[in-house]
Amino acid sequence: MSKLAEWLVGIAAVGLPRGNRARYAEQWAADLRDAEQVGVGRFQIVVGAFGVTAGTVRREIWGRELRATLSWVQPAIFLLLLAIPLYFAVVRDDVLHLFGGPGVALRGSFGVFSYLMGGGPLIYLLFPLYVVFISCLRLYREVPTSERVTVRRESYLFARLATAGGISFVAFAFSTFLLFVLAFYVWPALGNPSVDPGVYFLTPETAVTSSFTESTYSQLLALGPLTFGILYSFWVGFCAAIWTSLAMAALLTVRNRPLAVALPFLVYIAQWVAASLLGNVRASFAASTFPFGYQQTSILAGAAPMLVLTAIAAAIWAKLLRPAHRPDVLFPSENNAATPAT
Repeated sequence: MSKLAEWLVGIAAVGLPRGNRARYAEQWAADLRDAEQVGVGRFQIVVGAFGVTAGTVRREIWGRELRATLSWVQPAIFLLLLAIPLYFAVVRDDVLHLFGGPGVALRGSFGVFSYLMGGGPLIYLLFPLYVVFISCLRLYREVPTSERVTVRRESYLFARLATAGGISFVAFAFSTFLLFVLAFYVWPALGNPSVDPGVYFLTPETAVTSSFTESTYSQLLALGPLTFGILYSFWVGFCAAIWTSLAMAALLTVRNRPLAVALPFLVYIAQWVAASLLGNVRASFAASTFPFGYQQTSILAGAAPMLVLTAIAAAIWAKLLRPAHRPDVLFPSENNAATPAT
């Protein structure tokens, strides 16, 4: 973990103005080295480092990026993200499945949540494509194949990455949390239709403890349902942000734009197929994000595929943000005036 923390603060330092990088990188490395002695968590230092980097980006750049990135597309896709799993779980085949439909008997609130999260196969299978559509459409439009202009400010590129990643994080974390609230709070208020722990020879009380071992991450339910809901929603949002970063990196380096936006999805599906053929589908990026229906593993083992992908994304962006190695960033010529000066 210490090596990972050192790597992350090194990436945070890359986003600083050139004159401050070495000083802050050295300071953060020293903080990590002395963290245990002073009782400070390495995670706090990493978060603080990225906070300093984000603070160096001018407020007007953040505002301009946020206004330019947000559009009606994000709310539309957000509503679709909610509508698809609800439709497949509740009204598919013209039967209100979760309202006492045939063949549906769930253990408890976690069973309802798993059913809702797994009820929309399009979300599960097309997850990276949803991420791209909700966060990268602006960059896709601004990367023409015929015109090039170099963006020389690392802070400007960092603002773009943070804005797009933040949008996808909020959209997917919030939609996941709304489904959690529906399953754990609204559903019991409706009388828990389709919930029948007796089918599994469980009582309502034992059904709760049984859910702790039902799938990866469900062990967090032992800390309380709300804690589980917040942490798992955060995880889904974090995974979405990672796919956003990879899609943006592809758009900045691959000349064929359709191929660039499709690359995250192709990697997602190819790795899922490979993991399935090898008999370990739980090692797929898909199962790491949506583990419902698979045998429980430890939280670290379940998160490992996406953590490895996070390290890969971090390495890619560390290289992209280096002035000596970053390729020309493609933007339309009409935006040249808005490009910050070096």
